[in-house]
Amino acid sequence: MRKENFVIKQVKISEWALLLKISKETFSATFGHLNTKENFDKYMAENLTEACVKKELANTDSTFYFYYLENKLAGYTKLNENKAQTETGLENAIEVERFYLYKAFQGKGLGRKMMEHVFQIARKKNRSRIWLGVWEKNKSAIKFYEKLGFAEFGSHDFYLGDDLQTDLMMGIKMDLKT
Repeated sequence: MRKENFVIKQVKISEWALLLKISKETFSATFGHLNTKENFDKYMAENLTEACVKKELANTDSTFYFYYLENKLAGYTKLNENKAQTETGLENAIEVERFYLYKAFQGKGLGRKMMEHVFQIARKKNRSRIWLGVWEKNKSAIKFYEKLGFAEFGSHDFYLGDDLQTDLMMGIKMDLKT
């Protein structure tokens, strides 16, 4: 059995167009069919643009990573620290604001590898917690995060266009001794 080629690369500002492409494609595939076209299009037009992506990439408290399998772009993450976090009061934490895989790569253990990368970053930076927000209707994602040890600790509002939705806040405490 041959070993798979799994590669992690931090996204550079010059790669904004590829980041925008995967952001739009994975977000559309995940949520497009679950929302009205009007609200979905409004969200995309306001949040997934060249200007927005370039601004996010320039924020020194946010870091994006591309994940490749067999030399094919499979997914990406966006991690926030300090003031880039979307919630206050979560000191010494890393927020996983975006965690997306193309559908063709789902169910192959790649999501677990991506999250292990996030865990490694948190340990290296001596962060005591990793947290994220997940749409309450995204049952498969909630189940995935629970399997990794995340637990719900609150909720926050999220607007998709004009539609007020609820994200469950889930977190995991890090063992800093390892």
